[in-house]
Amino acid sequence: AFGMNGEIHSSLHDNRIELGVARHKREWGAMDKDSSLVLNSHARPFLAAEACFNPLDFLSLSCLTGILEMPNQPYINSKAWYRVNEDGSPKRIDDEGNVIQDIEDNYFFQNAFSMIMVEFNFPRFHFDFGSTAVWPKRLEFGYAFPLLDNVIYQNNIGDDDNLALFTNLKYNFPGYGSIWFSAYLDEINSFTTKFWEKTRAMFAFQLGGKVNFPWLSFTTASFRYTKVEPYCYTHHSINYAPWYSHYIFENYTNAGSCIGYYMPPNSDELLAEFKFNIDPTLSAHFCYQFSRHGADFGSQQVPGSNLYSEMSPYNRNELHKVFLHDGAYNWIHAFTFGGKLKVKDRHCPVEITGDLGLVLSYYTVIDDDNYDRSIPGNNGNCADVGWGTPYHIANTDEYPTTIGVVVSVGCKLFFK
Repeated sequence: AFGMNGEIHSSLHDNRIELGVARHKREWGAMDKDSSLVLNSHARPFLAAEACFNPLDFLSLSCLTGILEMPNQPYINSKAWYRVNEDGSPKRIDDEGNVIQDIEDNYFFQNAFSMIMVEFNFPRFHFDFGSTAVWPKRLEFGYAFPLLDNVIYQNNIGDDDNLALFTNLKYNFPGYGSIWFSAYLDEINSFTTKFWEKTRAMFAFQLGGKVNFPWLSFTTASFRYTKVEPYCYTHHSINYAPWYSHYIFENYTNAGSCIGYYMPPNSDELLAEFKFNIDPTLSAHFCYQFSRHGADFGSQQVPGSNLYSEMSPYNRNELHKVFLHDGAYNWIHAFTFGGKLKVKDRHCPVEITGDLGLVLSYYTVIDDDNYDRSIPGNNGNCADVGWGTPYHIANTDEYPTTIGVVVSVGCKLFFK
């Protein structure tokens, strides 16, 4: 029952209006499969009501409001502001350390999610933009209203929920492929800020392209580069929200997984994939994935590299980021080959899938003399680090080098 999905959907006026309520995986604002920075198909399913209005052939307005699910796991920062009971459950304390009340872990995750997206679709050009909000479950009609932007609504009423803006630009070359640019903006002080250096500039972006091979049957090559900055998709906990007497954790997650891109904060990814059909029943693909991610553990952990991170409110304007040069980073090379075979049968068609992958993982670190975290929440601000700070492969018990093989096999039966 916990994995059950379902949908009620309807369309009106020759599909100009679509309405639905569903619990399933979604992907909005994606320029290619699994590429969305704002609502990715890798995210866990959640129940939401959604609507899409198409007043013109090239214009559409989509909106969604749903309830996010708790992660069903121990709170990751168990000693940040409360103590732990003997059974492991958190115990709330005040600023002086006095226990106020015992609370359950699921009290921290009581969030809803709203999203608004406007799309312009032309034969050669696509453009969309919108906003999202993660907010505690309460009577907030403004977030669910499709004609009012979430950012404008929050600034009118003075809330402090987790807001974000996003946009996508795509240009199509008919018959040959497409190129695109995607951006997700979590927080920035101003557009005059040195957003490549300041840690409080939390955003993600993606550059991608797809090439079709007309002389080969259903053959494509796609590539994309994605960068997720430190603390992106995170949010500081809020206290004393209406109807709640305790902290509410408002990061951009559902059931413990990111709603947006599947890479964690403070990471980048280069993905290249080649797909082709051998015949109508057999297809295959090659994939190379190269990713780097700041370590969220160990002696050189990099702040802001975890979905549960919270940026320090005391010195956030002074913090700066130096990707790969301010601590330990995990480098991963993954090569995958797979295929799909469809066995046609009049009564019970069968689909067989298989993948074989080789993964090389290692960590780079900087010299201990350059690493300093004397101020909580600092991201390289105390140490003399910069783009010229050297790093090297560690290969220690703390940060090991590993080689792995991943094999997956699947089978689907379709009963008629």
